[in-house]
Amino acid sequence: MEGNTVLEQANEVLAEARKVLKKSEENLDKSIRASDLALSKTRELAHALSCLSKPMMTLAPMSEEEEHQLKEKLKSVSSRYQPVLMNGCVHGYVESPKERDVYDVIHAINVLALSNADVIQVFVDIDGNAKVVSVWAVDISTDWSDKEASKERLLSEMIYLRHEPNPLEKLILIESQLTDLIIEAREQAEAKAEVEA
Repeated sequence: MEGNTVLEQANEVLAEARKVLKKSEENLDKSIRASDLALSKTRELAHALSCLSKPMMTLAPMSEEEEHQLKEKLKSVSSRYQPVLMNGCVHGYVESPKERDVYDVIHAINVLALSNADVIQVFVDIDGNAKVVSVWAVDISTDWSDKEASKERLLSEMIYLRHEPNPLEKLILIESQLTDLIIEAREQAEAKAEVEA
């Protein structure tokens, strides 16, 4: 009888530990989302601050020639960049908020890869020079030491940011697919842990 009591107590403690673990995983997810949101807002603020120009000391009307030169300069600028104007002249260029959103999604994919390495192997390759992002994933049990073992990719995507008509939409789709794979992998890991316990 006493053995059953100890076993029951151990099961109660185990059940309580699982509840605490689940709650802490939920808190971690909330914390990650809050951190990602804060990072996104910080980037937006940094972008806005970088767009601010020095205050104008004097206000002088532009001549027709200066106006024409400004229009010509703006025509040659890629739509990916926004001009920073000072005293009616193009002082430099900053990337548009749309491009910054692309970077935020790439960051979110990296966070997903790093924070879920216990249930799935995710590889994110970024070529900053060519602006290419590659995301691929394999099962957590993939044995890299065995050359004969299956290394089937669950996800395999590559995006050429310069050539993709809508890179943000494509990245969000990849993030969604990766999230689905992670949820499925986590559910399988939890089911396996329960069977083993």
